[in-house]
Amino acid sequence: YDGQNLPDLGEFIEDGVSTNLIIEQNVMTGNGNAGGGAINLASIRDSVVRNNLIYGNAAAGITCWDNGYAEEKGLDSSEFGCHNVGIFTNTMVDQTGNRGALILNNDASNMLIFNNIIIRDRFDAYEIANRSGQSLLSGNNYYSERYVEDSPGASNEHESITGFGVDEGLAQFIAASSAPWMVEADGWMTLNPARPDYRLRPDSMLLTAGNIAY
Repeated sequence: YDGQNLPDLGEFIEDGVSTNLIIEQNVMTGNGNAGGGAINLASIRDSVVRNNLIYGNAAAGITCWDNGYAEEKGLDSSEFGCHNVGIFTNTMVDQTGNRGALILNNDASNMLIFNNIIIRDRFDAYEIANRSGQSLLSGNNYYSERYVEDSPGASNEHESITGFGVDEGLAQFIAASSAPWMVEADGWMTLNPARPDYRLRPDSMLLTAGNIAY
């Protein structure tokens, strides 16, 4: 921040900017009681978030934002929003979450959003807000509804499937549930034999609905 003539925030200094990350093949469940996303991306650049399973969370699944910089400084916009991030082939299933599942917020730009499955019964299951439409490319996603607010330039979806109910969405998986992924046995954490199976069913239309480029 010194190099950009920004103020010294002392003990409240933000996390900083992260670049060239690959976030993949994680299972995230039971997060969000304090309101945060399971994958909470503040000022991420030139990175990829792919092939993650996020289910049974109380808040968002994947969020991109500026760590609240613009709001804290009273600015109209922020240069610390996520930039040039690809979000591909993630599965987000949260039937009762209190926020959208996939959120682009606070000046996220040049985002690529493809092949994501979102099961969330909310008007903002996929949310684009606060100036996050710039150079957005998004398509071949599966979600009930998309909400766009104060984000001019947010393009229409390309070949996405929308407007379905939760039961129809859950039926795409082999054995969807909110059962924990890990359980304690003899003092050790181990895979839950009754954990859900969020692989797609052999007859799911989603097996052929994706964009192979992503």
